[in-house]
Amino acid sequence: MEVFESRAATTAWLTSPNTALDGKSPRSLCTTELGAIQVRRLLRCIEYGGVV
Repeated sequence: MEVFESRAATTAWLTSPNTALDGKSPRSLCTTELGAIQVRRLLRCIEYGGVV
């Protein structure tokens, strides 16, 4: 929620397919450690304006 600043925006991001994650939703990737690392990396890019 720190990145998106609202519960609704955070929920939408977590449950929507994401091209940076090969079309998978961030939530679906968080079931494994490797997937969670990918999601955290993407969140840092979004938060700090990095390129994915």
